Amino acid sequence: MGPRPSRLRLLLAGLAWLAGCGLETGGTDGSDVVEVRDEGFEGGEVDVVDAPTDRDDGPAEDGTSDEVEEDADAADLPDAAETEDAGEADGEPETVEDVGPGEAVDEGPDDAPPACPIGFTWCGDACVDTSSDPLHCGGCGHVCDAPPHTTAFCSAGACGVVCEVGWADCNADAADGCEADLASSVAHCGECGHACDAPPNADPRCMAGVCGFACRPGFVELGPRCAAFGGAHLRAECRGETCRNPNPFTGDCSCPPGFVGSSTFRIVNDCTDPTYVWADLRFCSAPSLAAGSDWGGAYHLHDSGLCAVGNPYTGRCTCPAGFVPISWRVETADFRWSSVGLCWSPSATEVTFAGAFEVGDVGSPCLVSNPETGGCSCPADAMRVDYRGIFAHGSPWGNWGTQMPICYR
Repeated sequence: MGPRPSRLRLLLAGLAWLAGCGLETGGTDGSDVVEVRDEGFEGGEVDVVDAPTDRDDGPAEDGTSDEVEEDADAADLPDAAETEDAGEADGEPETVEDVGPGEAVDEGPDDAPPACPIGFTWCGDACVDTSSDPLHCGGCGHVCDAPPHTTAFCSAGACGVVCEVGWADCNADAADGCEADLASSVAHCGECGHACDAPPNADPRCMAGVCGFACRPGFVELGPRCAAFGGAHLRAECRGETCRNPNPFTGDCSCPPGFVGSSTFRIVNDCTDPTYVWADLRFCSAPSLAAGSDWGGAYHLHDSGLCAVGNPYTGRCTCPAGFVPISWRVETADFRWSSVGLCWSPSATEVTFAGAFEVGDVGSPCLVSNPETGGCSCPADAMRVDYRGIFAHGSPWGNWGTQMPICYR
């Protein structure tokens, strides 16, 4: 629809039509002035001067109706600014800038929540996805709890937890979260239910998810077990120093790591050539003595009562309380008769030392019995290693040799 004609324009057009039709004005002559006022318009007073009372059929000489209409149009035409104001007054919509995707357009009252994209909900100060937000899971303000060593998550509007790396929920109790440290738990080492065992005299441990054990004080790790006795070895001077009796735990004349070769006895040994030589007998012991030990150390005692080498656990030529001495009769390098005493426990919790006994070259073959077996023998599950010495130098039978077999488990 076009713009409506103004009331002033319609009024002027009507006056021009009446003038053209020779409308009489009630007896006034041509000198009278016809005044027409439009009281409803701002500044709408219009004077029509010298309007004739009579007219013939032709147009008036001093102005046609077309000229009057053109003057009226010119007087009534608004400028551009007025037209723009009139358009706003008539309710024409203003231009709305483009709105980007996902941006809310606030067309409601100031306190109304903004419109969120599809699938999102306004929760306090942001649009959130309540199907996956752990702070607003299933609804605004519903926070998913995270027990110890867990990470909470929200899926399909329901809360859940996942264990931290290296932790597991082995007791199926959600209240304490993932309670098992699979890297260090001896009950769940590497996985739930995988418990670590330990040999006697040791405590189980789990390191980096792998089972192991730690020896208690007084014991040293020796392969798969914890021992107090680390074996013995003998070096003889048979045409130069020779490892005549290697330590079965090392394969040479040495002590295993962690053991102390604190007892070294200088005795007489024999070789094929020469037949009479010096030898060093060494026993390997744990640094300290503990309850349950099978090995109570060793000592070297002269027949005269002189303590040549004391027991590292007692400081004297004696065995600790509860241990039984096993004596091996040998000759020392100073040509004295003496005994080497080995201390054995009848109540050991784990044994690498399964006792010892003595066998002579001449006379009775069994000189000293093994207290573990009651005779000159090793237990069936033990290994025998013979250590040789000289017992009777210058006897009627010549040099009388003797052996002390030691029993190893």
